[in-house]
Amino acid sequence: MWGGALGVLLVLFGMVFGAAPFENAALAALSPFTGAMVWVTDRFAEFFGAMAQMKNGYAENERLKEENQKLIGIAGAYEDLKKENELLRKQLQVSSPKALTLLEARVVSFDPLSASSFALIDKGTKDGVAEGMPVVRPGNALAGKISKTYARFSRVMLVSDKENKVSVKSAARDTSGVLSGAAGNLLLMELIEKNAPLDEGELMVTSGLDGVYPKNLAVGWVKEVVSREGDIFKQAYARPVYAGFSETQVFVISDYIR
Repeated sequence: MWGGALGVLLVLFGMVFGAAPFENAALAALSPFTGAMVWVTDRFAEFFGAMAQMKNGYAENERLKEENQKLIGIAGAYEDLKKENELLRKQLQVSSPKALTLLEARVVSFDPLSASSFALIDKGTKDGVAEGMPVVRPGNALAGKISKTYARFSRVMLVSDKENKVSVKSAARDTSGVLSGAAGNLLLMELIEKNAPLDEGELMVTSGLDGVYPKNLAVGWVKEVVSREGDIFKQAYARPVYAGFSETQVFVISDYIR
């Protein structure tokens, strides 16, 4: 500000008195003052710059604290998930069918509101897919079986369809039955011996007795056991393990057709 005012005065004096001699003398006389003003201006700039850095540093520190809290929360959720996974492994006690050949595919169409429970995958006869082949989700969760094939696509009849009958047994004991789709995205297990032990929360897996699906594929968790007086068999409702297609990856078991 002061430097600018001094510059204006020098111009005015130069216009009146012929500039050069006076301008040189004035600059020499005023240089200590202008230098001092520049030094003061620089100090103010440094001070406010330091204040701005402190403010930015505080904001950055707060952001890092917030991110650290998020990471702590994620770490806690990871540990909980790890414990649940370990518990699930112990409860499943299901061995993987290592000898089976799997063909990876993707679900390209699925209507959960349809009366018939079908999904369309992106593999067909040109990929070696044939009717009757079982289809599983990652983790040995049974999705269904191939019901119709095209050159590049195939229809999968899901286990939630009423027409898809699956022979199942409890993963923890020998209690067995026949499972198929029921209303409300549930599975209905029938032909269970009246006195056979079966509790809510038990995992049902394929028994292999139907000749359609290999043994020990996870099918559903028992939700409710229904036993009526006078009936020879009892029933049970289960929720399917595969639980929709938020993840579209599936596998066709291409070497299991009987």
